[in-house]
Amino acid sequence: KQAQDNLAQAAQACSMPFVNERWLGGTLTNWQTIKQRISYLLELEHRRETGDFERLPKKEAMKLEQLIEKLNSRLGGLKNMTRLPNMLFVVDVRREAIAVKEGNILNIPVVAMVDTNCDPEPVDLVIPSNDDAIRAIKLIVGHISDAVNEGLQIRQAVQADEEVEEDEKYLGAATLAKLRSGEFAFEDDELEEDEIEDEEEYED
Repeated sequence: KQAQDNLAQAAQACSMPFVNERWLGGTLTNWQTIKQRISYLLELEHRRETGDFERLPKKEAMKLEQLIEKLNSRLGGLKNMTRLPNMLFVVDVRREAIAVKEGNILNIPVVAMVDTNCDPEPVDLVIPSNDDAIRAIKLIVGHISDAVNEGLQIRQAVQADEEVEEDEKYLGAATLAKLRSGEFAFEDDELEEDEIEDEEEYED
């Protein structure tokens, strides 16, 4: 429980999905079913936002509100997850043994804070740490969040470089440099003169 708020804040800071309540068995191994529940949650929230609940009997609307709250507590952090993750970060491998097991089954690398009372065997990358102290949890998840953001920035930079390479491949470095410098920009007067010449040639 002491990790819940820090974990949620760190995950949101790097725009990553998270689970900070009880891990539902099958979250990864039965992802299609979980995805359907997430879709149902998003549908209910959309109905509420569009005022559909106001047209329902008060008792029915209240039941749907309670259902939204329940689904959000279980799946709220996964609403933006569209596919299985490439990596799983776990704070307490003893309490979240099911999550670790699902990661192992699907060959998803597990990075985890491992205390002295935990088995490090199923963890791919062990972070020796106290998983009960709030300050320790805040420190580690903060570094993980920063690392994710740094990785995203590196990915964007690499993608930008690849786009430049593709442009140079098709246009040539010299042509691309001229385009970027504005050397190929035309003045309005020049365009108008060209249009006049074209019209005169057409009339002749």
